[in-house]
Amino acid sequence: MGKLTCALEMDINRNILSGSTETLNERIAGGADLRISTGFLHNEHIDPSSEDNQLIVEVSTFAETVLIDGKWSAYFMTLRQPVGLRDGFGPSKALSLFLYNQDGRQAVARLILDPTESIDASADVEDVDKILKKMHTFSINDSGTTGLSKNFIYDFESFRYLTNECYEEVYANDKDGACVGGSEPALAQAYADGRGIKIAVSGISEVLWGDTGHRDEIFIHCSSSYYYTKDKLMITNSQPFISVPADIPLSYKPQSYRYCWMVVRNDGRVEIRSYSPFTGEWKTQATKLPIRWFALK
Repeated sequence: MGKLTCALEMDINRNILSGSTETLNERIAGGADLRISTGFLHNEHIDPSSEDNQLIVEVSTFAETVLIDGKWSAYFMTLRQPVGLRDGFGPSKALSLFLYNQDGRQAVARLILDPTESIDASADVEDVDKILKKMHTFSINDSGTTGLSKNFIYDFESFRYLTNECYEEVYANDKDGACVGGSEPALAQAYADGRGIKIAVSGISEVLWGDTGHRDEIFIHCSSSYYYTKDKLMITNSQPFISVPADIPLSYKPQSYRYCWMVVRNDGRVEIRSYSPFTGEWKTQATKLPIRWFALK
């Protein structure tokens, strides 16, 4: 199953203390799972009126990892509800879709699940940045909608990018389904043995957003898989992921993210189902893309 090791560690100013982005990206490209550990003080980040100045260590799972142009990595929390420390949930009934980059730049989108609710953050930037001295907001998008997003850096006391190299690539196909790595029997055997399946799909950004001048490769765990033994056809559906226009660094832009799932096949066919929080529109698109298949060790 592997174990967590630190691929990159940075200080509060995001100076590298150990590891490297090259090591981190090499592991991401190899299908590694990622968790990020950060540290902050309670009365600097949670409640500035409190006298509680103890250090809180947060370790978060980033179920979706992304490589841009093969040289830049970014990561999404895909299932988190807002948390209101210390009590429980935060007030908003939403998904907190946090986005981190390899250089420590951060962002968050609030995908509101309650249609009677929206977030008005028109005065949020100046007010929050004055109160939270370590918060530096770059932009805020779509205030008052059910898809608010914000790009920022919070000066965490530390950043530790922890990877688990628990997956191995067993097969790869091009967009036309031709084998370009590994073997179909190895994929079939991994599936038959009940090993977890993870996929890396290249080019989703271009399908959903058009040509941005960059190309993404999205890594996401699979849910159910199906293998047609006579046809040698593997079909799997993904866990949910977020799509934004491919860029360096990765960020949220106005009305430009979608909450997605996909069904992929080893003949290159990919069907993407996506939801827009701004229009309430569901869209299903079929295409053909390169896919890499990973199996839990």
